[in-house]
Amino acid sequence: MKMRRGYSRGLWVWIFLLLLVACQSEEEKLRARVQEYWQYRLKGDLVKAYEYEYPILKKKMDLNTYISSRHNPLARYRKAEILSIKFPEKDVAEVEMRFEIETLFSGAKKPFVTEFKRRERWVKVKGEWYHVPAQ
Repeated sequence: MKMRRGYSRGLWVWIFLLLLVACQSEEEKLRARVQEYWQYRLKGDLVKAYEYEYPILKKKMDLNTYISSRHNPLARYRKAEILSIKFPEKDVAEVEMRFEIETLFSGAKKPFVTEFKRRERWVKVKGEWYHVPAQ
């Protein structure tokens, strides 16, 4: 009987741990997804960033067009930080972000650095969060 009880406790511990991992909150899932997306953007890996874009955008804009519309040799993102996440409706999120951009002007000896905030929209499609570009 003692063996059975010990086995039962171990089983319940495993079930609890599996449920804990499976029950990661939507905010945590979205936060991780936003951070992944912006790490690719910061590195300049627009091919990987494109995978995080809203599927409707990808139907309208192929990868080459996306890359050419996002690439600017005179400006680059240096930082991207999540300030807050809100869920105004089911499967829709507003992510308040703070950015730092470095711009190199013609004739300037060093780049000009600007910080700004922007609210981004993310939408959940078939269980996955996607970035919706500003209109």
